Amino acid sequence: ALAAHAPPLMLRIMPKKDVIIVVNAHPDDICLVGGTVANYAKAGHKVFSLSVTLGETVRPPGPEQEKVKALRRAEGIEIAKILGAKFSHLDVPGNKIIPTMEMKMKVMDAIRNLGGNILLFTTPWDVHADHRNLSWVMRDVVYYVGHDGIKGDYPPIHLKAAYMFDIEMAQNELHEPDILIDISDTIETKLKAVLCKARARVFAKGEGEH
Repeated sequence: ALAAHAPPLMLRIMPKKDVIIVVNAHPDDICLVGGTVANYAKAGHKVFSLSVTLGETVRPPGPEQEKVKALRRAEGIEIAKILGAKFSHLDVPGNKIIPTMEMKMKVMDAIRNLGGNILLFTTPWDVHADHRNLSWVMRDVVYYVGHDGIKGDYPPIHLKAAYMFDIEMAQNELHEPDILIDISDTIETKLKAVLCKARARVFAKGEGEH
């Protein structure tokens, strides 16, 4: 018989001055944890949305992808602003997040540069390749960011916590949560981010794959 899963813990976000980084594959991925992000911002924490790609593959290759990069950058900025965060992104092409050492060092340096000590990122069972591969990148990055022996462009930081969140919940394997966060006070902010005009412009021709 399968062992019963322990009931999830209710995590309370305390009013401190931590630096939260939501490491995303795409600019709008943060929406799925938007209520939690808004909670952190409301409690006085500094919050960053770090998108590893701009998710330009919502359009066919060529000029359309170059054009949509600007739309997705604007999308990331607007979503982050609504949630009380700041937007930042790397230069990795869409659908090209591969858990290589080079990729891990790139993400590690970005986190060290922003000074994040609490990280949120996607799960390794996500059906989307970028989400899934990013999680495998982060598996090592959470160790590297604070390691004095791992040289990067920025000094190591002290990491307090790291949490994973689901995105493609309708298609993913079902996993019982370990932690719950009450977003009753910020659900409207989350919905505002999901439905913002900048995001609507990105998917104006119909929502495709990131």
